[in-house]
This record gives sequence, structure tokens and C-alpha cells, in this order.
Amino acid sequence: MTKSRATYSSNWRRNSVPRIQATVEKWAGGCVAELQMNGFNPEERTKPIPHQCLALLVIILLLSISSAGGCTANLSPAPSPSSATSSSHSGQLAQKTWVLASYTSETGQQTTLPNTTITATFDNGNITGSAGCNHYSASYQLKGNEIAVSSIASTLMYCASPDGVMIQETTYLQLLKAATSYTLSDGVLTLSSEEGNPQLIFHSES
Repeated sequence: MTKSRATYSSNWRRNSVPRIQATVEKWAGGCVAELQMNGFNPEERTKPIPHQCLALLVIILLLSISSAGGCTANLSPAPSPSSATSSSHSGQLAQKTWVLASYTSETGQQTTLPNTTITATFDNGNITGSAGCNHYSASYQLKGNEIAVSSIASTLMYCASPDGVMIQETTYLQLLKAATSYTLSDGVLTLSSEEGNPQLIFHSES
């Protein structure tokens, strides 16, 4: 496919500049000899500079500009569609508080227990929310549609009701840490396992 401008410029420097420098050295020798033979004095300015020397000066000037980066300044590759999509998704992820609707347990997909609310708010690499009983925090990193969650910590309260709330909380935090990818579609956030199986399904908070 078409090379980027930066790559083209780099290849041009690597392949062409050495040849030009060799030509400059050859011309420089001839230019000096011609100036000496003609008795050229730059202070008098009465004799024209030989064409060979003028060409030499132009080449030296161009090489100086190229070496200084003038030919490639402000040339940066345009963001790829995938990176633009990833940036858009990460923005959508961070603009809402997500409420867990269902999760995967040993017995299959489960909805959250009545009178419990599990939430996740993503903000600048940090996740905060309620795990159903305790408040928790974690760190996350995004790369494309991949997500890595780490450093999960929570308060240490014990909730006796509803029945099973602590098991639900432990399962949620384990699945959150194990998530490796995410998708966003119509206000639904899905975190999936390494095998691609949906583990946590959130709805955006109204």
C-alpha cells in the first residue's frame, strides 16, 4: 500500500543523501580548483561565481534543510480508523455510570439480586462503584477493545441480606478482574473473558 510521508522521507534520506554527498565532494574539488585558477576573490565581487560552484551551494543548502527536518516537520501519520473507534468507545465508556444487569456464575447467567445495585464508573484509568455491599475501586487500561483490570480494593463491610449478596459481590469482583475485552452497543456494556464469553452485562444508568 502507499507509504506514509514520514517513511518516504526516511527512505529518501537513507538512499539518496549518500549519493548526493559523494557528488558534492566531487564538485567541491572541481569548484575550488576553478576558483583558484581564475583568481576569484569574494571581497572584490567583480567576477561571477562559476556555475559549478553555484550548483554546489544550492545542494549544500538543500541538504542543510533536510538534515534539520524541514522537509518532514509536522508530518505525522493520520490516526487509523481502528484507533479513532477505540478513542470513541473509551469516551462512551467513561461518560456514564454502568449498572450491572446480569453476570455469569457456576450455574449460568444470573440477574442481580433484588434490592442490590452493582455499579461501575470508568474515569481516566480508574473504576469506582458499589459491588452490592461494599464500595470498591480498581485500575483499568484500554487497548482497542481490550481491557485489563487490576489493583481491585474494597471496603470490608459484611451484609447479611439479601441472602447471597456476599457471594454475588465476590463473584462480581472476580469476573471484573478476569475481563479481557469489552463491547458497547445501544447503551449496553459487556465485559467478556479471554475465551470471548460474556461475563458481566451492564446497562447505562438513566
